Order: sequence, then structure tokens, then C-alpha cells
Amino acid sequence: IDHLVKKGEIKLPYSEARKNYIKSIDKGLLKVLSKMGISTLRSYHGSQLFEAVGVSDELIDEYFKGTSSRISGVGYKELYEEAVMFHKEAYSKDQKKVIFDTNGEYNYRNYGEHHAWNPQSIALLQWATKTDNYEVFKKFSSLVDEQNRKPAFVRGALKWKRNPIPIDEVEPVEALLKRFVTGAMSYGSISIEAHEALAEATPGKVVRIRHVSERKEIPKSSR
Repeated sequence: IDHLVKKGEIKLPYSEARKNYIKSIDKGLLKVLSKMGISTLRSYHGSQLFEAVGVSDELIDEYFKGTSSRISGVGYKELYEEAVMFHKEAYSKDQKKVIFDTNGEYNYRNYGEHHAWNPQSIALLQWATKTDNYEVFKKFSSLVDEQNRKPAFVRGALKWKRNPIPIDEVEPVEALLKRFVTGAMSYGSISIEAHEALAEATPGKVVRIRHVSERKEIPKSSR
């Protein structure tokens, strides 16, 4: 900020520019915090909101200490080889063969990277939902399952056991409901109808729904 003020790119005194910067950062953080539905900054400390996918334990321990990485993944060697691969192509002796093109990482390309949501899958899904045609939906789900075996997602690399455990080993509904908590859910992230439905389904809980124009408490009969 001091540098920009001295160059004249910011037409304000340094103290005012610094004050404006801190204010904008505070407002930005507040906006993000409110969207995530957690009311206090302390709720974020050590909360492990994020998880690494496809990153080796070696890199995690060095640069992302404490972050969960359940399936491990690429390390120094793989990252190096990927970076060098592009460098070698850019400085290839045969410049006629060098063609810089997008591989469809962000936008779908016919001969680029595979996208789970591609023209074929989206067309079938839209067709099935617009016409309420279950046969078309089965074609959509079969296509998605087939394409995911490449795999397209982590779950596509997993083999599922088809032998469910006996029902008497599963906790009863009453025991599961004791761990249901709706108090941390923000009215900004879900609707009033969703809040009320959750409150009615959650025994022994009181959910206060707050909005700019109203404040409502779920009636005792719905607890």
C-alpha cells in the first residue's frame, strides 16, 4: 500500500489507504464466515474444514501439516515431472511439432480431459427430467456409472462390498437422532421451511431462526 501511494496509483494518504484496506479485508472475511454458517471465528480454529485429495503424505507433512489426506497421491517426483513435461514441449528442437492447445481442463473438448458432466450425460439428464422418462434416466445413470470406471471420481476407483451387515447391528433411529443438531445451521444457507422441518425431526432441540426482518422460535410442540 505504501508503495502504491508513493507511486501515485492510490490517490489517498497512506493512513487512510491502510484503513480502507483493513476494512475491506474484514468485510470480506465476514462475508465468507457468514456464508459457511458458522457464527464465531473460534469455530474455525482446528476445525479441519478441508481435506487434501491426491497429495502424498510427504508433501502434507512438509507443507500442509495436520490436513487429512486419506488416499495419499502425488509427491515431489510427480510434480517435478509434470512441470518439466511442459517445459520440454515448449523448448522442443522440432518447433513445427509444438502446438499449444487447451486440453479441456476447464471447458469441455472432444479430445481433451474427460469431464463427468459432458454433452452426452447432460443431454440424457435433461431429456429424462423434462419428459419424466424413467427409461431415459436409467440410460443416464448407466452412462455415468460406465464413465466413472475410468475413474472420473475417487469412488470410481473403489470396489464396494455387496454384503450388508445384519440389521440388528445397526443403531436404532432413536440413538441416531440424539446426535442430530440443527443449531449450527444458518438461516442464510437454508430456507425457513428446511429449518422448521429439521427442527420437527430433531427431538429435544430448539432452533432459533434469524433473519434481517424477523426472529422466530420453533414452538414447543415441534421440539
